[in-house]
Parts: sequence; structure tokens; C-alpha cells
Amino acid sequence: MKNQYFLGLKCIKCGKIYGPDSDLLLCPECNNLLDPQYDYERLKKDWNTLGISERPNDIWKFRELLPVIDFDQIVTLGEGGAPFLKCPEFAKELGIAEFYILNDASQPTGSLKDRSIAITATKAREFGYQVLSCDSTGNKAASTAGYAARAGMQSIVFCPEETPKQKLEQALFYGANLVRVAGHYSQVNAFYREMVASRRYHWYDCGTDNPFRYEGKKTYGYEIAVNLGLKAPDYLLQPAAGGMSIVKAWKGFKEFQAIGLINHLPKLVACQAENCGPIADAFSAGMDSVPGIDKGPTIASAIAVSNPGLLGDEALHAVRGSGGCGIKVSDEELLRVWERLGRAGIFCEPSSAISVASAYKMAESHKLKPTDVLVAVVTGSGFKDGITLSSNVEIPAAVVNGKEEFYSKLEEIQARISAH
Repeated sequence: MKNQYFLGLKCIKCGKIYGPDSDLLLCPECNNLLDPQYDYERLKKDWNTLGISERPNDIWKFRELLPVIDFDQIVTLGEGGAPFLKCPEFAKELGIAEFYILNDASQPTGSLKDRSIAITATKAREFGYQVLSCDSTGNKAASTAGYAARAGMQSIVFCPEETPKQKLEQALFYGANLVRVAGHYSQVNAFYREMVASRRYHWYDCGTDNPFRYEGKKTYGYEIAVNLGLKAPDYLLQPAAGGMSIVKAWKGFKEFQAIGLINHLPKLVACQAENCGPIADAFSAGMDSVPGIDKGPTIASAIAVSNPGLLGDEALHAVRGSGGCGIKVSDEELLRVWERLGRAGIFCEPSSAISVASAYKMAESHKLKPTDVLVAVVTGSGFKDGITLSSNVEIPAAVVNGKEEFYSKLEEIQARISAH
């Protein structure tokens, strides 16, 4: 079955148009980003006849708005359809009307990357590739390996040496060929981009420059709007590494507005670590582009991208254009909120908690109103960072032996519960 609504690619700088079957990363004319284009007028006319409400609750529910030519080639593990959790206790603490968490820790490989890598694997299949490759701080590597396995392909992933071992083990479990590189992510990214540009290997790039991959993150906008009864929240808070999620969630909301499904757009918040927040820094400084910075130490390793490049510039423009802001959070603040999320039943890696931590920072600086509705995206499972987890919880050394010790321990625990 063919997609009649995907029109092709358009360069965001020079405006050059390329057909829907173009196997491209950056614009051949000016080396800038390419943006998939769709027939919104036709979609607006046809939307109610497509049977979208009857489809499974995954990203492919909105497949006409994704850059796939042949729906029979789709590679899926059931990505999308994340739990959308209303959190009244958080709303009360923040002094706002409603607070929701979209929990992408529930995705098939445990992170938000599945939304985009599902698209990339599908395009690789359409173009006839047999190998997927990517550079990654860890989550993208695991996702790329998982979807390559699902598609019957090979995978090659490049990660900095500081990547948590749980993410590396997950990629290896899926069968990835892993290359660990000395240095932080931006250094790995520089090597990787050089390799891709050389065209030395016939591998399909699932990295930052892939224009099709971006589109999977638009589904944040679709899902949130649908969950809120075809409305946008006042603020959407997202962890920001390269900035792709911000750029594409913004596009998703704008597409729903163009089709006539929602009336207003959210303000976007780029949530970053205090020691590695180039997008937030550029926003605060009033810059028009995002320069690279020197990365400092942070437990938010999954979003510690010191030079987000062209995509970072687009994220900055989206945040500013939406009337939003950039927020930076210290490791201490992040750990407090991460533990708070655990007590609310949400098990995520520390990097993911930065969206919720940023909401508290906004409340402290009086950026929020009592009528506001906020949505925070949590992006990765707590199983992704075992080092931080192990350093913040302790398994009791004592093992009860016999019935007397067993009930003695229960009385001790009951006393603790009663005192609380």
C-alpha cells in the first residue's frame, strides 16, 4: 500500500526540492538539513475518511504523516503509544492546573529512540540496504541494533567510552557490531560524520543528519494532542541532546494545526544539564545559532551533547518561535527529582528526569501560572543506567534466617511504615 501524501524532501536553507524516493542525508546543493514535505490540503480533506481512530495505538497510526512510500515495508516493534500519566500530586507541588508525564521509557528497546529508528529501518528496507549504522551516547545504539535485528539486517554502532555498560550490553544482545571510541560524544560524532561523508561503506546512516529519522519524533505532538482531547498543552518539556525531539514535536503540533485538528501550539522547553547545555545557553544569551561548548561532568550522559550542530540551531529557533525557554538543571537537582519520580512509580534513567526537574525550576522562577497545563516527556528506562542506580540504592546485606527472624524483620518494617 502506497503513501499518497508524502511529497519528498525540501532543503531548509536553499529550498531545493527532491523527490520522495531520494536516498539523501543532507542537501547536495548546500549541505544543509532536509525536511520531508506532505500534502496537508489533501490530508485535511481526507483525514476523517482514513480510519485513523480504529488503528493500533502506535506511531504508524499516523502513517500518512510519516515519510514512508510503501506501507508494506514498515519495520516495527510496536513503538509509540506511550503511557500518558496524569500526575495531580506534581501539579499541586508546581502550583499549576494539570501535569502529565508521557513515559517513553516504555518503548520496545526502553527509550524514545524507537520512534525515530523505526522510520530509519523502514527507509533502509525501502532503499535496499542490509546494514544500519549510527553514532550514539547509548540509547540510539541499542535501538538501531534492535530494529536491525527485527528487519533481518546487520548493525554497526559507535559509542563513547563513557557510555553506560547496560546500553552497550543491550546493543550487543541484539547482535550489534560495537565500536567504542575514546572521548565524549561530540568527538565520536565528528569521526562518524567523516566516515559517512566518505561513502566508503554501504551502510544506512541512522544518525543525526538522516531527514527521515527525524520524523518519528513528530508523533510526540500527535499523541499528546490526542491524549488531551485534540488540544496542545501550555508547555511541552523535553530532554534536549541534539534537539531533534524539540524540532519535530513542534512540527507535529504545527501539522495537526494545519490539518485543522488543534487550535493553538505549546510553548517548548529545552531541558539540559547545567554542565552541558549548549541550546539553553544560546537561548539565554539571545544567540541565533548554537555554538559548541566544553562538556563538563554530568550524570545526564544520554543528553550530554556539547555540539548539536545544525539541528541545535533548529531547536533554538523552535523554542524561541514557540515562546518557550531553555532550562538548565544541576546534577543535585536532577537526582532529587529522579528519586521523586521513583516514589511516584516511574522508573527512568536520570537523564530522562530532567524534563520534570525543569518544571520545578520553572515554578521556582515564577514562570508558571495556576491555569497552566504541562506535559513532560520521560525518555529512557531506569535500566539504562545501572551505575547511577546502584550508587543511589542499597540492597540489604542481612538475610533473615528462620521463622523468628522473618517475623522480627516484618515487625521492624511495620514500625517504620507506621512512623511514616
